[in-house]
Amino acid sequence: MEKTYSIKDLMARYAVGEHSVGTWIRNGDLTAINVAKRNGGKPQWRVTQEALDRFELLRMKVPPQPKIGRKKRSDSHVVPFYK
Repeated sequence: MEKTYSIKDLMARYAVGEHSVGTWIRNGDLTAINVAKRNGGKPQWRVTQEALDRFELLRMKVPPQPKIGRKKRSDSHVVPFYK
């Protein structure tokens, strides 16, 4: 059986509040399963390791694009003045 994480586990892992984790779930950024016994009660979300891996991959910082600088002029047409 695959390991699952509760909201409290994720709050501790990312040092965020319950509201942040709930927002990630509502927005679809983080896939979660409601394991509450009754419909209409307070949801009890569980997140699988696979869903957590996808979430972290989406939030991974992308390295910045290399800057494209101006092209230097060649010094072949410059006459040396000082020797």
